[in-house]
Order: sequence, then structure tokens, then C-alpha cells
Amino acid sequence: MSKFEDLNIIYRPSNIQNYIRREFGIDRNYYKAWMARDCVIELLRGSPDLSYDRLAEYCNILKKNNPGTVTFIEVDNENRFKYFFMALGPSIRGFHSSMRHVIFVDGTFMKSKFRGTLPVAMCQDANFQIYPLAFGIVDSENDASWTWFFDKLFQVTGILEGLVFISDHKDSIGNAIKIVYPNAHHGCCMWYLQLNIKSNYHKANILPLFMATAKEYSLINFEKLMTNLYRKSPAVGQYLENKVGYEFWSRAHFKGVRYNIMTTNNAESLNSLFKNAREFPVLAMVEQIRKTLQK
Repeated sequence: MSKFEDLNIIYRPSNIQNYIRREFGIDRNYYKAWMARDCVIELLRGSPDLSYDRLAEYCNILKKNNPGTVTFIEVDNENRFKYFFMALGPSIRGFHSSMRHVIFVDGTFMKSKFRGTLPVAMCQDANFQIYPLAFGIVDSENDASWTWFFDKLFQVTGILEGLVFISDHKDSIGNAIKIVYPNAHHGCCMWYLQLNIKSNYHKANILPLFMATAKEYSLINFEKLMTNLYRKSPAVGQYLENKVGYEFWSRAHFKGVRYNIMTTNNAESLNSLFKNAREFPVLAMVEQIRKTLQK
């Protein structure tokens, strides 16, 4: 069990096999090592099944000890877990008092027994520091789950003038924002578009020009850069103008104020921070998120 207490150390079934062989001179097959690993994780972090039952009790304690905290648990018609949302009171107060109204949203997959997706909403302060705002647990990234998550997030943010969301180019995120935040502006992550251009059009040499075009403030200079981009690759130009839309990725055409925020890299950094916790049962994962934010 001591091998699993440090979250920064990844201890796999093959490591267990090697340990048993080295310490006791016994060979154990991979399946037995896997079962031993599952047993230890359950002893340390709880049962994946029972953690869903204890989530409501945990939320009550969380709200009692952190005034202003907002949590929601959604169940289906058979009273089975469906969605979860959490925004800690201190995060909410800091958002309203100090944060610029630009919210990154992203989702990353969970690796526990029942899988699922971990949606994240976060901001960046004026000193360019990452500021976590809200977390969720849903089945997958789809219209229904993102609409539910944004609906709960709206109860945290309320109506804000000039609110901006930055995400990758998933249709489900855009659809949910239009429903819940019809007056908000929605921008795309440049890094995501770069990957699309590189993989779909095999035009890695055009990426520096695309980045310069996206970051340009002046409409006149944007048009010059875009003409140059069209000259080098008409297909990429058509994709950016007609399929994506200038207002979605170009700072010059963006209707809101996104400041220096052109990517969702901050969200990726936060997801990386919880990489190991995403293997935990849901209750242990949520508690690890809370511990990390408190630290």
C-alpha cells in the first residue's frame, strides 16, 4: 500500500511483478498483479461503486466547510448517477471580484472503472496565472452534457456583459454556449486549429503565418496576411474563412475581448495536474481536486 500513497509515482502491475520477484523470489502473472493493484487502490481510495453513493454526503460537508460552494448531482430516472458539478466558494468569490471575464472550457477523459469525462472551467488573472473556477463529471462530451454543465456554471457566473469563452472547435461546446449564454462570445483555441491544419492539409510550413494572422489586431494587416496565406494554400484559406469563420479564431475579427488568450493551454495544464487523480474513484478524485486547490 505504501507504494501507492505518493500520487506522483505510477506503480503498475508490471512493477508489482518485479517487486514480488525481487523481494520474495516468486513469479506472479500479470492478472494477479493487476488484481492486487485494484485491491490496494480500493483500500486506499474507496470502492468505485460506493464512491457514487457517498458523493451527496461529501457535497454537504464540502458546502458546510467552504461557504458559498455550489454543487449539483444529476441522476437518471432509475436514480443512477448521471452528472456532477462543483465550484468552490473561494473560487466563485475570486472570479467575481478579480478575474477578467474570459473562461476557458475543456474536457478530459477519466480513467477509473466507469470512465467518463471531466469538464473544467477556468480563467486567467491579470498576472497571467491559472485560476480554476468549476469542475464536473459527465458521461462524455456531447450536447446534453455540455448544456447541463454550462447551465450550472451560469448559476455561478450569472449574466456578465462581454463574457468570452475559449475552447477547442467541438460543436457540442458551441451549441451549449448558444443555448445557455446567448449573449456571450465564443472563440477557438489556435493550437487546436494548428493541429487540424497540420493533420488535414499537411501544411506545417504555413503554421507561423497562420499564428501571425490570428494574433493580428489590425483589420488592414489581417487582410494582408490572409491574402498571403491564400496565396500559399487556397485550401487552408477556404477552411479558415468558410468552415471555421474569421470571427472564431482571428483577434481582429473577434467581437469580444479575449486579451492575450488565444489558446486553451491553461486548461491543458490543469488537466495534466490531475492526470493521476483521473484514475481514482469519483469521490477520491473530487477530494484530490479540492486538496490541490486548497494547497
